[in-house]
Amino acid sequence: MGAQKPYTSSGKICSYDGCDRPAWSDCPQGRCLFHSPENGRDAETARLVWNTARAMAIDKGAKSANFRGWHFPGDPDAVPPDRGRGKGAFVGTSFASWADFGSATFDEGAWFSGAMFRKGARFSNASLSGAAIFEGAHFSGEAIFDGAHFSGEAIFDGADFSGAALFEGVTFSHWPHFQDATFSGGALFNGSKFIVLALFDRATFGGVAWFDNSTFADGVSFTCATFDEDASFARTKLHVTAWFKGATFSNEARFDWAVAAPGATVVFDPPCKRSRPFRNRREGETAYRLAKQAAQAAGDYTEAGRYHYAEQCAIEDRWRYESGMRPWHRAFWVWAGRLAFGRTVFGYGERPSHPLLLGLAVVAIWTGLYFGFAGIAPSNLTATAPCESYSPSFSDAAYFSIVTFTTLGYGDFQPKPGFRLLAGAEAALGAALMATFVVCLTRKYMR
Repeated sequence: MGAQKPYTSSGKICSYDGCDRPAWSDCPQGRCLFHSPENGRDAETARLVWNTARAMAIDKGAKSANFRGWHFPGDPDAVPPDRGRGKGAFVGTSFASWADFGSATFDEGAWFSGAMFRKGARFSNASLSGAAIFEGAHFSGEAIFDGAHFSGEAIFDGADFSGAALFEGVTFSHWPHFQDATFSGGALFNGSKFIVLALFDRATFGGVAWFDNSTFADGVSFTCATFDEDASFARTKLHVTAWFKGATFSNEARFDWAVAAPGATVVFDPPCKRSRPFRNRREGETAYRLAKQAAQAAGDYTEAGRYHYAEQCAIEDRWRYESGMRPWHRAFWVWAGRLAFGRTVFGYGERPSHPLLLGLAVVAIWTGLYFGFAGIAPSNLTATAPCESYSPSFSDAAYFSIVTFTTLGYGDFQPKPGFRLLAGAEAALGAALMATFVVCLTRKYMR
């Protein structure tokens, strides 16, 4: 065929809107060689397309590398990227100017492994068939992928987005990978559709991270991801599993109106001494509520209980933050009502051990008081042997404390006059804590 055939002009201008190149005589659609869907019919033609594209990419004199609407056939000289290695296509290419791939079509993969976009790049409404590999790519300016469609794998592992990363309305049909990626200038995935499991493990979001109205049809993993600024998953639809295990949110995290499909699981790290997913407990309120609802729908009530406790702690923190110390009666309710009783005593209905341990503490303290201050005496002492002079043994004090706490009242020992109110207080605490323990235990295991 020869290398000159692609230059054969039909004598007309390319029919693609905005292109002033001569139409290619072998294109039935009347387009130029670069916009023609026929340019991959033979290796020589495809090679000319790619050689021209790479020359434009590295041209330092051009204001932009305009590939808008181009049709990229498979590169006949390319070697598929493997862990950053490979050749051909745009592997390792340094784009000297703004790279515009808007509405471009890649027939047999888009390989940008290790590429450097010095001024930014646009892939709006592009169609990327086959594997789209941006592993280790660096975007110095904006990276605009709005409306793009990834039919094959979309691999952005280790990619560095220094500017804004705009993926709004993108469709990922197969294996989107953003593991270890860095989003320094913000990441917008609003309205995107992830058909297969999406991986954002260990990704770092230095700017805002918005996934509003997105759909994760086969699950998503943000394991050990870091969100330094606001993160929003409002109205997001979560199917199968959403993993946020080990993720940390340093600023506001919104999960308002997010929906977990029936049978889906949503996994967070409830706060503990070694793990604090949210900088402030109150930021995790909606997130934990979503995880609780998903666990309940899946029938995992143990996990739902853990998230219920974390949610109530977040609500408590929010109330404390909003009320401060004034007015005093509201502050008293927040601090004494919710904190002292709700969490410490009742454990929000999820910690039967709390009232049990408090009960043991009450018995131990009262035992010490009865023994140390000789506060009890046998009931059969007479006036000739006044009870005030009686000193109980430690076992007697412990016995009396136990029967008083449990309100058994055998009657063989009685409190001395100065200790009657104290014994009554122990009985009242015992009745309350035992009832609380029964309620907690019933709620936890009889749902």
